[in-house]
Amino acid sequence: MYSNIDIMHQAYFSVTNWPGGIYATASPAGSRSGASSVGAWFAMMYHGYTGYKENAGLIVDALKYLKTEINNMPEL
Repeated sequence: MYSNIDIMHQAYFSVTNWPGGIYATASPAGSRSGASSVGAWFAMMYHGYTGYKENAGLIVDALKYLKTEINNMPEL
């Protein structure tokens, strides 16, 4: 995933004062699955930058619509 070992070392993360003991990880996502990163990469490769940006715009527009409609419901 990294082009060289120096970049990989920048991803290391550790916490020594966590109540559960020392925690360290060599992954930017920590202990979470890499599926989110892979999904984002795949979407970018499949749709390209323009398609990805257009889909992001559609999501933002849908969110604005939902926010407006919810705000128009006095019972909410």
